[in-house]
Amino acid sequence: WSHPILPPFRLIATMNTWDKTSLFRLSYAVQRRFAMIHVGLPEDSVMHQIIEQQATKDGRHPPLDDADRQAMVALFSRDSLLQHRPIGPAVPRDMVRFMRARKAGPDGLADAVAAYLLPQLEGLDRETGVKVRKLLTEQVGGRATPDARTALEHRLDEFLPRA
Repeated sequence: WSHPILPPFRLIATMNTWDKTSLFRLSYAVQRRFAMIHVGLPEDSVMHQIIEQQATKDGRHPPLDDADRQAMVALFSRDSLLQHRPIGPAVPRDMVRFMRARKAGPDGLADAVAAYLLPQLEGLDRETGVKVRKLLTEQVGGRATPDARTALEHRLDEFLPRA
């Protein structure tokens, strides 16, 4: 059976380079039938605007407090986490939604990091993993209660090496 496809038909799909190399390999025959367009990280100002909009927009959940917003903005910057692993705006957006929905207090950011961010950091080389772990421990763990800090450390052990 064959189904003719009319000329205005377009197929648009996304695949990040991490998935492309770790899930399965696309054959060259398949790849050459598609235009591969690299979409890089947004500028810090755009990333931070996305975080601010998600954190403060009207909705059924209360907005994030200033400390949580500032922590998110500091974390998702090119001179912070993003210099070690390029992570697009979907992850911080989901983290903010999670924190707002849980009406998270001081442990909200640690819980969001464990749930949404750490899986994105799998596969970092040892040196980078140590740097990212230190960064997360300082920027996130310092704000959390002792119980949440311990839980975060256990989750960090699953993904990132200790110094």
